[in-house]
Amino acid sequence: RPDSQHVDELRWLVERHHELTGSSRAASLLGKWSAFTDQVWLVAPVDRIAGITTQQAGRVAASA
Repeated sequence: RPDSQHVDELRWLVERHHELTGSSRAASLLGKWSAFTDQVWLVAPVDRIAGITTQQAGRVAASA
């Protein structure tokens, strides 16, 4: 699952797309954002996922 940083970036991209194009699909996604993000998965190469996992572990350790 994407972390909050990835979800924030995705929201920015959808908002920007809506601003530039007036997309009704983007407006619909933004209108039900919480339900939409429950269905989102992060898809990336395996080595990228390993890096993300390491970063998340570092954030958890730093906040403890």
